Amino acid sequence: MSCSVWKDDTPLENISGLTKLKNLSHMKYIVRFRVDGTEGKIKPHDNDPQHLSFWMRDSFAPENAVDKYESI
Repeated sequence: MSCSVWKDDTPLENISGLTKLKNLSHMKYIVRFRVDGTEGKIKPHDNDPQHLSFWMRDSFAPENAVDKYESI
């Protein structure tokens, strides 16, 4: 199972609209974290190159990679 992530230069306005979706309406923050390629695999979506799927390795601890989080 992958996790949806976006490139760092994606405007916050493009992501904040996702909170209008019923299953994401409770989401109130965006978390920015760093990956360098050893933490798993990343694949861009064909219809949106800013939107990526990220398959984390079992050894990857995302809470240790957090740069910052912000309200949306």
